[in-house]
Amino acid sequence: MLADRITDNVRALEGALIRVVAYHSLTGRPIDVALANEVLDGLYPESRRPTPGAGNPAGAALTVEHIQDVTCEAFGVTRDDLLSTSRAASVAWPRQVAMYLAREHTTESLPSIGRSFGGRNHTTVMHACKRTSERMASDPEAYETVRALTARLCTVPS
Repeated sequence: MLADRITDNVRALEGALIRVVAYHSLTGRPIDVALANEVLDGLYPESRRPTPGAGNPAGAALTVEHIQDVTCEAFGVTRDDLLSTSRAASVAWPRQVAMYLAREHTTESLPSIGRSFGGRNHTTVMHACKRTSERMASDPEAYETVRALTARLCTVPS
């Protein structure tokens, strides 16, 4: 079921599996098709997948810049904050989430994503993705935040 629904790449498939297992560990529910569908409905909506020509105001596939804009709006930070060198938690967490979403929903490389976030190194992007995944697995609020942002990014405007 996961492979049928997530055809983008192996990284996205692996991420979906990790999310299903994380949700199972948070809720104690058995891993079955119903649980997987529930988790994936928020992260990879079947009928609302971003495709070239749909999914964002520019009418193109998701871009790092669009992900940054949506993340800034959701967390109440400016793009300057997101791209700054600040390590304050109020800026670092939104930055890590935006990097994670860029990695999951674009075809950009780690170095390219790093450049889009103020010239950061690819290892910084890897760290952000790891921290976000870990936090999603252990914190239901963080999981819901990322799920809501993903759903917002993947929604095609009517």
